[in-house]
Amino acid sequence: MRGQRSRPYSRTSFPITTRFGGASLPERMVFILVGATGLRIGEALGLEIDKHISSDFRTISIDQKVRHCKVEKRLKTESALQKVDLHPTIATMLKEFTFGRKIGFLFRSRNRKPIGSSNINRRHLHPALKQLGFVNSLTGTTKAGSHAFRRFRNTHLRNRTKVCV
Repeated sequence: MRGQRSRPYSRTSFPITTRFGGASLPERMVFILVGATGLRIGEALGLEIDKHISSDFRTISIDQKVRHCKVEKRLKTESALQKVDLHPTIATMLKEFTFGRKIGFLFRSRNRKPIGSSNINRRHLHPALKQLGFVNSLTGTTKAGSHAFRRFRNTHLRNRTKVCV
């Protein structure tokens, strides 16, 4: 697969995502998955259990994304087409999260459609950041986008470990 690479799990990104205890289980799992893997939110929301997750839940394949609650086969960049290895702890959490489901979107609405990132940000991420006392240095607000998980992970790996991102 072109652009294929594996990304290691960062132990430090895991505690960041567990602070969103006020979020419901699906949103909390989204935060954990994007924080631990560095995936874009649309890539995580586009995961289908039977198509993109290995049977042991240790590897996920990225080949589509969700944008405005619709599946797009086109990814943002060519290098986004990849396989991502998960830490055993994250793999176990992901397996438990599926509740034995074998097909369908990993993160889905009540009518089994993919969920939208704007709803996650507005309903869960922004209130959680406000509760944590986060202030965006650029805007002066308590808001940030879900890309903050990706940037945190990449910055941490670059500055504090010997892993190349």
